[in-house]
Amino acid sequence: MIKTMKKTFYSMFLAFILIAGAYASACATMNFDDADICINIDKDGWNYTLETNIEANTNIAITCNILLPNGSNRNISNNNCQWSFEYSHHNTEKVKLYVVVNGQYKTIEKYYDFDQWKRDGDTTTTTTNGDLDDFSITVSDTTPDKNQRVDFSINALDINNDTITNYEGKVRFSVQRKDNNGDWIDASSSYYNLDREYYNFDSYDDGTKTLHDLIKFTREYQFRVKVYDDDDHTIYKYVYFDVNGTNTTNLHTKFSITANPKNPEKYERIDLTIEATDIDNIPNRNYEWTLKLRVEKKSWNYRIIAPSSEYNLDNTTIDINDNNYGKIKTNNIIKFKNDGNYRIKVYDKNDSTTYGYIVFQIGTSYEDSTSNIDWFTNKELNQIQAIYTIWPNVIKQLSADYYKLRHSEIRLEQTTQFYDNMAEVINDKSYRTFDNYDDFFDAFLDRYTLTISTR
Repeated sequence: MIKTMKKTFYSMFLAFILIAGAYASACATMNFDDADICINIDKDGWNYTLETNIEANTNIAITCNILLPNGSNRNISNNNCQWSFEYSHHNTEKVKLYVVVNGQYKTIEKYYDFDQWKRDGDTTTTTTNGDLDDFSITVSDTTPDKNQRVDFSINALDINNDTITNYEGKVRFSVQRKDNNGDWIDASSSYYNLDREYYNFDSYDDGTKTLHDLIKFTREYQFRVKVYDDDDHTIYKYVYFDVNGTNTTNLHTKFSITANPKNPEKYERIDLTIEATDIDNIPNRNYEWTLKLRVEKKSWNYRIIAPSSEYNLDNTTIDINDNNYGKIKTNNIIKFKNDGNYRIKVYDKNDSTTYGYIVFQIGTSYEDSTSNIDWFTNKELNQIQAIYTIWPNVIKQLSADYYKLRHSEIRLEQTTQFYDNMAEVINDKSYRTFDNYDDFFDAFLDRYTLTISTR
């Protein structure tokens, strides 16, 4: 691939795209401010020779690249670009020369007829271009319908917004959509169908290419397609699309779920109504996709996948089609067999970031249930254990900060006693001072009041 190189002082880049070797008796001349260059390709059998004649005002280093039709590449870096190679190909083809002399860029096209062993015509076109700086892109529709194909026309531009007729770079495409927060994220491939991931410009494109039916979108979102240069990702252009002309950030950012009954008992069947809504809870009547259901259970402070033995779920997937208008009711879809805190999460099969959930408390919750310590619930016991863990450091820090607290014997005695009394509960001692949580809380308030008054 021959690309425009960055400008360097007193440097020259010469490239050939040789679709066919040729016999020619006359050289092609290119006139620059600092040099006149005459280039010729000579042919003897299957041997082709590149000959360069230079008349310059200063020393010029020359590098030549020749890209042949079969993809082979010849790099020429010896003095004056003198080189020979073998290539067997017979057709009338265009040879395009790319030359940069001290930042001045020009292009020449010549045609050779190998079958007739002569140059066919002597038409020459010369243009001046700079380095790639930007792309201009037009599309056939920015508010396409769902599944409507869109054409892209891409134009490679230099810093002066002129078309780079010799651009032969590779452009790539990526697709993003807006998420629930209005931020751009990479779109799942299930949201669109891209005909190709990249396109290689060649010399015959003259810096402009129209790609027909490049993409179609399968979901009603706001999308943007990024077109960028493969060698320099800082050169890119975004094209924005509003599928079906909805002009919204996201038509189905979450699911609203209701249940009947709201507070079911064990083994009681539950109906679920699921509705697709946007971030403002406005229903999306156009939502059509497959939903998945997952049952989770609260274990301590974590959510885990609930064992299937604890519930009976009729279907793990639900299809919403255009007849549902974004809302569907499922009858008797689930029942729970155990007590506990459960959550049903409903999410898009192809995008787990689009979801909703509903929580059920079946029977007595773990936190409110009786612990293995009589007269203390699990929640109450957890609080006592938490305070017991941090108590020594809290007392130590307060003593370091306040002189009166450091020298109060009664405070030291009572805080030590309180610490021991908590240990009695945690270790389930039969002689414990606190018979229940109220006793513990009253003792805690006494120590707190004593600390404030002594400080």
